[in-house]
Amino acid sequence: DQIDRINKDREHIASEYAKSLTGTVLKQLPVIPKGMTRPNWHIYAIRFQKKELRDKFLKKMREKHIEVSTHYVPLHGSPMGRKIAGKIRLPVTEEVGETLVRMPIYAGMTERELEYVITATKKVLKTI
Repeated sequence: DQIDRINKDREHIASEYAKSLTGTVLKQLPVIPKGMTRPNWHIYAIRFQKKELRDKFLKKMREKHIEVSTHYVPLHGSPMGRKIAGKIRLPVTEEVGETLVRMPIYAGMTERELEYVITATKKVLKTI
């Protein structure tokens, strides 16, 4: 079944990221709580200590032609969210939104591409 192959490919990539990025300067890697179902890994998000580190990482990875992206803007900060909620502050949500990066993860990513991304990521993390 195609969905099983896609999920297996993404699970492999997530596993390689976890093995390779553990012990780096990152604040947090994805965690699967015990007893939870297996994720489909449509996103692999890493978290930095500060927004400035995230921004440096994004810039340096893009210079290496690796497409990484921010994860999300907290909804309460969007125009509609401000209209509904006013000037509400959610500091934890805002911090997470400012420090997450989405790593490349997709079915069909080759081992060579994965190795390139991991090697570049580790090098960049040592320089920021």
